[in-house]
Formats: sequence, C-alpha cells, structure tokens
Amino acid sequence: MQSWHSIDLGDPRFEHQVVRRLKMAWFSAHAAAGSNWGFAIFKSLPPENSLYFPPSTLSLALEFGAKPCLEPAKAMLTLYQGDVRSWDVIFP
Repeated sequence: MQSWHSIDLGDPRFEHQVVRRLKMAWFSAHAAAGSNWGFAIFKSLPPENSLYFPPSTLSLALEFGAKPCLEPAKAMLTLYQGDVRSWDVIFP
C-alpha cells in the first residue's frame, strides 16, 4: 500500500512561493498521468497550513520534498488542485 505525503507550508505569507511552482508542476504531471481524476492535491483546513498528496501524486510529492504521512481525514481537507470528481476516486 502506498502512503500519502504532506508538505507543511508554514507561514501563510510565504506560501505563494511554493504554490506558484507547485501549480506549474502539477499541470505538467497531470497531463503526463493522462489527466485522470485521481490525480489531485488537497489542502488542510485552517489552522493547519499543509498540502496533502494522495499516492497517485507520489512523483510530484517527492519533487517538492513532501514527507510520508497518514491518510488525512476527508472532512479536514479542501480540494486544492484537481477535478472535483477526485473526491470520489480518492475517497471511495
């Protein structure tokens, strides 16, 4: 079983520096993955400031230095990048 990965974005004032690079990389990786609905990134709800990568985005997670973590609770996430149908694919 593959694991989830996460990145702590830290201070929200500096979040945009990581986010801009990540969004550009996500579009390329998503296209390379065949634009499937299971390719998504999730963001934690405040007060936490983290991004969560499901197993389907492992290569992207590793590219950005994400660390292995437990699968987060669906109720504590928002869809950050990906198709809304990703919810049903990743959290069946």
